[in-house]
Amino acid sequence: MLVAGILFSLLSTLATVTQASDADKLRRLMVDSRFLQIVTPCKTGGTNRNNAAEWLRTAFHDAVDHDAAAGTGGVDGSIDYELDFEENKGIAFPSVMTQYKFYQQEDVSLSDIIALGAIVAVGACGGPMIPMYHGRQDVFQNGGTGRLPLPEGSTESHIEIFKRMGFTTEEMIGLVACGHTLGGVHANINGHITSQPYHHFDTTVDGFDNSIAKGHIEDTRVNPIGQPWDPNNPAVSSDTRTFAADGNVTMRGFAESQDKFFNTCADLLERMVNLAPSSVSLQGPLEPFPISATFWPQMRNGAYSFLTGSARLYNLKGQWSSFDITYTNRDGSAGTDASLLSVKDVQEMSIGKPIEYRNFNMGTRSVPPESGIGSVVINVRMNDGSTRQEVVELDDTIMVDIGNQYTCKYTGAENNNANGLNVSMAVLAPYNDEDKVEVRYKSSSGEHTLAASYIGARDATYNIYNVFIPDMDAIGLTKFGGFLTRADGSTHKDTKDDVWYRTNTLGKCVAGATIPTAVPTPSAALARRAAAKKTAPASPCSAGAGWAYCNDRCVNILSDIEHCGGCSDAGGVDCGSLTDGDVQCIQGKCVVAY
Repeated sequence: MLVAGILFSLLSTLATVTQASDADKLRRLMVDSRFLQIVTPCKTGGTNRNNAAEWLRTAFHDAVDHDAAAGTGGVDGSIDYELDFEENKGIAFPSVMTQYKFYQQEDVSLSDIIALGAIVAVGACGGPMIPMYHGRQDVFQNGGTGRLPLPEGSTESHIEIFKRMGFTTEEMIGLVACGHTLGGVHANINGHITSQPYHHFDTTVDGFDNSIAKGHIEDTRVNPIGQPWDPNNPAVSSDTRTFAADGNVTMRGFAESQDKFFNTCADLLERMVNLAPSSVSLQGPLEPFPISATFWPQMRNGAYSFLTGSARLYNLKGQWSSFDITYTNRDGSAGTDASLLSVKDVQEMSIGKPIEYRNFNMGTRSVPPESGIGSVVINVRMNDGSTRQEVVELDDTIMVDIGNQYTCKYTGAENNNANGLNVSMAVLAPYNDEDKVEVRYKSSSGEHTLAASYIGARDATYNIYNVFIPDMDAIGLTKFGGFLTRADGSTHKDTKDDVWYRTNTLGKCVAGATIPTAVPTPSAALARRAAAKKTAPASPCSAGAGWAYCNDRCVNILSDIEHCGGCSDAGGVDCGSLTDGDVQCIQGKCVVAY
């Protein structure tokens, strides 16, 4: 067994990752249908939730600590360290942080994604298109409590808060109205305001429009904090008092003109998401790529596939005649297996301008390791006869093998009941003892690297390397990736499209797992699979209804996260491939927690 002393003697600290934004990654994320589907259609969010409203609210709560005179605070990611503040209670803000981090690539700041989230949420709900600037820097600490204008606060205190942020009284009214055209109040958080589980601010619950202003001017009293003054409960009149701070001039103008409301909101929300310390210089605006695509390849328990991919056309509606997706093999030759790539029909969404997209994923089987996939190719024929193309290349030289037989959490008495991390990586043959295979991981003390041990050949195409970390909790390990430096100096990596693999999404290693040795013999997982192949019957396992043999092991398809409802290669679902958030298999169905 590896011991902590040996483990830490192998560690070497690397340079801290810069927080500077990568413009190209953001330009793709702006139109990534998988990202936008979290807020599209506008009412998406589940029972008593609205994701678009939560994304917009998150940006304001992050920006509210801005001090214009001092040049401090703003959209800087501090909200991630304020989730336990009283003013941020509930599941909304932690959920949004989880959603954002799933798409946060290397060199892209969380604060840039917070700003982008607000922008696309407004666009997805039919609101104005807001320019996206980038270059925000994360601060990795909270911005202080007591900065937020609370419903029970006086109108004068609200005016002072917005003045500190750099907004006039009229602009305060506009910004609150623009924010409260989406969402509402939850009784479980604000029971002193409403008894309704989710009490909406206006009547158009799934659209960004001026209904919030009309309701105020017409005194419909739909808004739970747009009620008459009650000295015993000032919170219920928060919006009423705020909106009337200039004698209702601003709100009357909004109620009379949707265009005025849109134009004002576009200006104020752009200013809000651009609030930043004076030391930060924003760049842009960014324009999405006209044609772009993203997909995440993966290896799970020896099967080579990829998560749902997305190919997008931005603002090209009516300008093209065909939109096709093909692939090439690892050697660059054209892929010809029609069953390998399943391409969905064209769908449409908007961020203020139209996005047409086609999702794609693996067809009926996994990728043959001997041929692999070299790239996914997006071909678009325009109406004028010209052809436009986007090629997304894939490097499958090293792949982290995710799954509870290879890369998983290991606990047990033989590991002193610590939470160990077992990482297995498949490296493209041929084997060379001068190749350097490593796991790099991020922990509470920075980024570190650990050399991997050669285990042996998995098949004629890939070799297996392994790293075992006995106690990942003791070092605060949260993310990791696989890295390879070939003997010829070429470098390769698998960091899940620069998002990195997260330890909180891994399952437990299967029963009987042992710590692999550092000599070239089959790892415990490989040995179990080999033994299972010799003993597994051809018919379903005999444990009773709800059980089946999947990948050479007997699993409960009613609860197994990798084979939910059936074997993943025979109609079942690998729940872990759906999200990096919390997911379970319950009665044969994947249940994702927002």
